[in-house]
Amino acid sequence: MDNLFEPLKNTKRIVILDTDIGPDCDDAGAIAILFHLQKQYGFTIKGMVNCTSNPYGTKSLQTLCKYYGYHNILIGEYDKFDGFGNQIKYNKYLSENILPKLSGKDNTVIKSTDLYRSVLEHSEDNGIVVITIGSFLTVSESIKENTELWNKKVHAVISMAGCFNQKKREFNAVWNIKSTQYFFNTFNNTIICTGLELGADIITGFPHMAIPNAYNPVKMAYYLFTEGQNTRPSWDLTAVLFAVEGVSQYLRLSAPGDITFTDEGITEYKPSITGKHFYMIKNTESKIISEYINELLEKSAITD
Repeated sequence: MDNLFEPLKNTKRIVILDTDIGPDCDDAGAIAILFHLQKQYGFTIKGMVNCTSNPYGTKSLQTLCKYYGYHNILIGEYDKFDGFGNQIKYNKYLSENILPKLSGKDNTVIKSTDLYRSVLEHSEDNGIVVITIGSFLTVSESIKENTELWNKKVHAVISMAGCFNQKKREFNAVWNIKSTQYFFNTFNNTIICTGLELGADIITGFPHMAIPNAYNPVKMAYYLFTEGQNTRPSWDLTAVLFAVEGVSQYLRLSAPGDITFTDEGITEYKPSITGKHFYMIKNTESKIISEYINELLEKSAITD
């Protein structure tokens, strides 16, 4: 089982992050942690994809990349309408109030399927880790166009998706259920899910923050989305954490199996010794994981 997934801290593969940045602020927190851990471990982030048609999502990715100095990351966006245009609690602010204040050229934006094809074509076999913290719309379209490339080039997909302790619908999986089903049925290598139940009581963010610096995109994302409460469950953050650090004192994996989704969006997991699907399980108390993630967030947020 161990060689089915090698964390980025051990094997410096290329990363593509696929996000719906807008429906929750934990996407911004996950990206901040990804940047922080990249500096620590030295893997390469080649692309970030906005898996929605919301233009503020794309501009929020540009904001975060420029703020943290990642000017060469390609940004992909979905080029059709998907109904996410009303998700603007914080990404509109980042796009209109912070991005124009940042120096340098904006990161290049291209069609999401073009981004995936370009990165996959120019990478080594088994050389990519894809992290999804949104719907499976863009990854599904990409694998449909480039099935052989995906199964040849992508080592593993780490996803915030599903619910493994009860029959409950999870947002990322059900937003476009046909895409979710297609991707899980088509990708032949390792998929690791952090389920709805795992991050629900791992509460992180900036609990001691009053009013943030108006030009800090991560702190402002939490502040605006939570209306000053400044903390949220750690769904997306656990996906990034596991992709980089793997099994640790904080998280471990289920037995191998097969994960599928019903047409109603219910997650089904069947153990199998030949399966390549896993879901994450807490290896310690939620409070201890929260403290660790909060530590990473404070380090990643950059001192105002």
